[in-house]
Amino acid sequence: MLNLSLVALIIFGSSVINALTGFGFIIVAAPLLVHLLAPKEVAATALLLGFVISVLVVWREREHIDLRVVGFMAFAALFGIPLGTAILDRVSGSMLKVLVGSVVILATVPLSAGLQLPKKHARPLSAASGFLSGVLAGICGISGAIAALFFMGQGWEPRKIRPTISGFNGVVSSVTLMWLLTTHSIGRSEILSAAMFLPLVFIGLALSNLVRHRVDGRHFRVITFALVVVAGLLAVIAGVIEMAR
Repeated sequence: MLNLSLVALIIFGSSVINALTGFGFIIVAAPLLVHLLAPKEVAATALLLGFVISVLVVWREREHIDLRVVGFMAFAALFGIPLGTAILDRVSGSMLKVLVGSVVILATVPLSAGLQLPKKHARPLSAASGFLSGVLAGICGISGAIAALFFMGQGWEPRKIRPTISGFNGVVSSVTLMWLLTTHSIGRSEILSAAMFLPLVFIGLALSNLVRHRVDGRHFRVITFALVVVAGLLAVIAGVIEMAR
């Protein structure tokens, strides 16, 4: 019961943070959920809830989305999803903690530092980030972290980044969910468990709209970066300790 309450609190808080800062819901939630859920439950929860949030963002900000980039990167992700799914079938809880914590740190630190990538290599970089995002989507549902690095590194305008990442994440999440269900990597029980938390996502998004004007977005974003890095480090440490036993 305590675990269930903690998962609910994490999902609710991550929804609020996502709406207030634009910082990825799954990047915030995943390094905490790995301590409470089994690997396949983490993947199902991240993918289903991430898909719903992505659809809401795309609908609200659809005039700024770059469909060409979404399509190209999503196509590249298709080749990574089966590899990620194969890894999910073999990964242990401790290995997942190390993997998720490492990915979150490696994504968050460059984002906070204002990563810059060479624009002349945008095409191959977008293909590589799409493929890696597909792999991560299959393992743990974190399909937007690498994509965020690419878009930020290319110097895109913030109003264009958020809906484009959400569009990409929505496509990849839905395809990955269907692949996992088709290959029986996850089943009905994992989907139903994830769906149980959907009302908290809507409540969190609604609450954030009420307090948005009272929050300093820049300071809140810095605090979020710090908390996510700490959560990622704790996940890595916990995973390493468990693997060493």
